[in-house]
Order: sequence, then structure tokens, then C-alpha cells
Amino acid sequence: MRLLCSSLAGLVLAATSLQCSRKSDAPTTTPEADTAPAGATKPNKDDEKIVVTGLSTPESVVHDSFADVYLVANIAGSPSEKDGNGFISKIAPSGEVLELRFIQGGNEGTELHAPKGIALADDATIVVADIDTLRFFDRETGAPREQIVISGSTFLNDVVVFDDRTVLVTDTGVQMEDGKLVPTGTDAVYQVTRDGTVTPILQDPELGNPNGIALLDDGAIRVVTFGSGQVFDIRDGKHFVYDTTSPGQLDGLVVIDERTIWASSWTTREIVRWQDEQWSVVLGEVHSPADFSVDRLRSRLLVPLFTENEFWIVPIELE
Repeated sequence: MRLLCSSLAGLVLAATSLQCSRKSDAPTTTPEADTAPAGATKPNKDDEKIVVTGLSTPESVVHDSFADVYLVANIAGSPSEKDGNGFISKIAPSGEVLELRFIQGGNEGTELHAPKGIALADDATIVVADIDTLRFFDRETGAPREQIVISGSTFLNDVVVFDDRTVLVTDTGVQMEDGKLVPTGTDAVYQVTRDGTVTPILQDPELGNPNGIALLDDGAIRVVTFGSGQVFDIRDGKHFVYDTTSPGQLDGLVVIDERTIWASSWTTREIVRWQDEQWSVVLGEVHSPADFSVDRLRSRLLVPLFTENEFWIVPIELE
């Protein structure tokens, strides 16, 4: 666990240093025709990779298919400090930054500190994991709605929608102390309803720092871990750990089909595929790939680069 904390601390300090040293230039969008990153699998040749710069510690992205825009959560500071600096960006599929600070912490009573996982709770609501609180916002206006504190949590991370009234969220079980991320032992997976009911589905300091979370078609909950690099399922309240030799430090998670998941690995700087309990590379040379997503309409991979302050839109064949 000490090794994990040291690596996490290094990543966070790198992000903070990068943030302080970069100029406050306006966001830019750079198309990169015919330059698919190394390791890309079967790109759509009619499309091109797009790099959006000028973000601030981007951690998570979701495709709002109702408005057809990408929503990117920016920590803009420490991942565990309640500094009020967090914001959500609205980006067009073309890569144009429509609103850099569509939702901004401290703006007109909006509270948002270090947003990580982001999802659409229904056709009108955005839900965001923010340290120890789930925050709900109006999808069209960005106005704040419910705020649900999860008592005892320390590092709420990824969220997935169960139904219009219920979401699931992971607690990675770390926090910042004296400039370093240290374990808190609060590793957990929670079920949260919009009326404020919080139910721990799984709590154990040995969970390996749960991070990305997704639902499988059979109703199981799948989770990847940053500390142990494992994949586990929760089925009928039981915990099933898969004995995998993953690339390590798994962050984001996307279910591609009934036998395939993709995950992001900080250790190897890749988006990786786990299929039939075998790992392979989907996209290589991706520095600090955080909670990525996909645009299924256009067959695109959407990747926030945590320490690079960039967001990549990559054409790729979804398998």
C-alpha cells in the first residue's frame, strides 16, 4: 500500500506542478489527421484524432447523447481538497470548447471541489462524484440540484447509473495528507438513491482501491481497482475477484459487450482490453489516462489525460 500511495502522490504532485507552470491560455483544439496514436485498434479512417487542450486536471468524461456534447469533469487542484475550484466543461464532438466552465464551483452558489466520475442520471440530470458527496445538476442549465453526503467516505471516484433514481459510486479509499495521498481504509461501493438513502454494497479496506465501475447485462456490478489492479464483480451481494495479471493501476472502465471490457492503466499508459481473461492493448502512449468513455454513435474513444490537461477524441472500432 505504501508503494501505491507513493505513486499516487507523485501523480498528483505532477498534476499540481504542471497546472502551476502552464500559462492560462484559452483552450485549443488540434485535429491530427493520419496520426492515430501507437497501439490504436482499427481506427475509422474517415475520422481523425482531436486533441483539446487548456483543461485543468480533467478526470472524467461522459457523452451527453441528448444534447450531443461531451461533458468533462475538471478537478482544477488537489483531488481531495475542498477548494471550490472544480468545474465541468462542455465540448462539441468537433472538439470545439462550447463552455469551458459550464458548471463552476463557487459560481452562484454552486458547490464543486474536485469532481471525478460523471454520468447522466436521466435525460435531465448530471451526477458527479465530489470527494465525499454526490452532486446532481440540471443537464441543460447546470443549476445545482440534490447534494448527498456519503458519511465516512474519503475519495468518491467513479459513478454509474442503475436507474433514474439510483446510482452506484466507488470510494477509492485514499486522501491527501501533508502533500501525499495515503490510504484511509474506506474502500467501498455504495448504492445511492435520489432521496438521500445511502447503502454500502461492499466495504472492505482490502478491496484494492476500487475505481472504475460499470453494470453488466446480467445485472452484475463490475469494478476495476487502482491499487491491486484487479477486476471484481458483485453478484447477488457476493464479491467475486478475478485472478488477472492486469497492466496495473486501473482507472476508467467501459463495458464493450458481454465478454469484453476496456480499462485505462496508469502503469503502462494504455487503454487496455480484457477479453476471455486475457489483456491486450487498445490504445498506447496515453499519459495519465483517467476515467475515459466512448461515443458509440461515432465509434470514438474519449480520454481525459489527467496530468497533461488534455482531452483526446480518438476514432476507434468498438468491439
